[in-house]
Amino acid sequence: MSIFTKVEIGRGLEINVDVESLMKQEAVFGHVVYIGLRNILMDCHANIVREDCVDDADYRAKKLAVAEKKLEAMMSGVLRAKTGSSPKTIIDPIEKEAFKLARVFVYGKAKGWEKGEKSAISYIAALAKALEMEGSAEKDILVAAIEKRAQKAEVLAAAKAIVDANSSEIEIDDLGI
Repeated sequence: MSIFTKVEIGRGLEINVDVESLMKQEAVFGHVVYIGLRNILMDCHANIVREDCVDDADYRAKKLAVAEKKLEAMMSGVLRAKTGSSPKTIIDPIEKEAFKLARVFVYGKAKGWEKGEKSAISYIAALAKALEMEGSAEKDILVAAIEKRAQKAEVLAAAKAIVDANSSEIEIDDLGI
């Protein structure tokens, strides 16, 4: 039996990947793991800016500490860690889908914040106030907003509908079990 996973490749496109077959191609699989880890570990420290650090050594040390913490969390099975609280693993497919829906909503509203667009900055400021996170990094505010929105009843209901629709496409007999 092969292990398949859907990979989102942008703009609503998905591709099914036979992970078990891919793992047999050691060089290719090693490269996939390297690129995946590299991207995840680079993204996790992206909100640390040079201006917030004493010098280059401090800047590099802070970035490395965040990357090491992320890798440690991943090695212990944690996919996402809540900002400012205990780590949380998202394994429930409905919760995972709710998180995706919330992320699309929040980042859609905040689009352009990195470029300093006024409406996006105002949205983040309103989120910060509502979440009592004034003075926090923008990315931390967005993550907290996503986590809060993912718990809303209407988002969870929409996520359940999506998961139910996707799971009904595969019959147990089709899996060869």
